[in-house]
Amino acid sequence: MKNTSHNKPEIVYDSLADNYESWIEESAGLKIIYRAFHDAIDDNRGRLKGRVLDLGCGIGIFTRILSNVDGVTGVVGLDISRESVLHAKGKCNSRCSFLAGSAIELPFPDSSFDAVVALGDTISHIHNGYREAISEAARVLKPGGHLLFDVDNKWNLGLLSEPHELKAALQTVPSGHIRKWSFLDAFGDRCSLHFKTFRPSEIKGLLNGAGFTVLDFRGLIILPNIIPQRFHYNHPPEKPLSRAVVALSKLDRTIHRLPFFRGLGIGAMIAARKNG
Repeated sequence: MKNTSHNKPEIVYDSLADNYESWIEESAGLKIIYRAFHDAIDDNRGRLKGRVLDLGCGIGIFTRILSNVDGVTGVVGLDISRESVLHAKGKCNSRCSFLAGSAIELPFPDSSFDAVVALGDTISHIHNGYREAISEAARVLKPGGHLLFDVDNKWNLGLLSEPHELKAALQTVPSGHIRKWSFLDAFGDRCSLHFKTFRPSEIKGLLNGAGFTVLDFRGLIILPNIIPQRFHYNHPPEKPLSRAVVALSKLDRTIHRLPFFRGLGIGAMIAARKNG
């Protein structure tokens, strides 16, 4: 293992671009979260139409999926990682286009998209600019357009095995805290990323203030967090605890909409409509 450490999203994802898809297959945690993202797209197909912005598109996994949704005429993928964008362009079909850029200063005119999709903690990644990212998403959406995205939940079962994060959460009870996620990348390098967590009322308030109406709110990865996070990402998938992570995730499908449980997921999936 190399003695290196990265903590800027663009640097981390630049380093992961070539091996990201294989990492998903080798990681129980990524496997179940990407399955949840697939489910979210399937459940919101009626809200995804016309021109779609895939915000934080990474290597274009969901850009290509979105481009095949009935009613979608084209998808623009944008990501801060230039290496990820280059990788995405290599697998682009005629209904996709990609560019590198920042979510807090989108290079598009007002009301230029019918839907904005931001999967993979895009908003939470921008822990020092999430308000601007939400505002920019609202700006480029047409009135009546839809926003589909996920964020990190403040309270989740994973806090029981992460005392340092539990302490940070308790010190900032009224609002979400900044959590730190450390993991080994595909090369064995140590990486750490910071995320903004949200209480359900907090993210709903931000959306309402930006001119959105929340249509759906559900929990992501709830029961698997009984098992410490290090076994979600840094453990071979054939090991018993990794298999338990996948098994517990199947139970989430029966409880992820329930008011009590949906706030205890590691994240929340939200669908909202721009007013007007």
